[in-house]
Amino acid sequence: MQLSKAFGYGIRALLYIAQHHQEGQNIGLQDLAEQLNAPRHFLGKIMQELSKRGLVHSAKGPGGGFTLKEETLDLPVIKVVEAIDGLESFKKCAMGFEECSEDHPCPLHDTIKAYKNGLLQSLRTHTLRDMRHRLDKDETFLKEI
Repeated sequence: MQLSKAFGYGIRALLYIAQHHQEGQNIGLQDLAEQLNAPRHFLGKIMQELSKRGLVHSAKGPGGGFTLKEETLDLPVIKVVEAIDGLESFKKCAMGFEECSEDHPCPLHDTIKAYKNGLLQSLRTHTLRDMRHRLDKDETFLKEI
């Protein structure tokens, strides 16, 4: 069970926009891709999906780009996971078995179940605002040095 690279780029983009957005100004895709060291085309597809899901507002043309809706900051991180990856990976067997379940568990089932439950709980309780707050205090980073 691993969160995707698309999720990583998407959450970084949302946090970058949250940190750098100024009223009335959009953050363009090119700028976003450069600041996050992300592939522009791939990031564009992710941002398009986030816009379709209502997590960001996008504007086309000169001066276009992305802005973050204020209410998006208060969403739990799990909503971003759902928008980009869906939750299917949390339901799949870590060993790849089709029939793994509580009644018919694989050797890793109980261990992975505890891990998945802990991760899900954390993703449900932490918000983008929480993450931005830690960024603002320089406790975390968005771009590798």
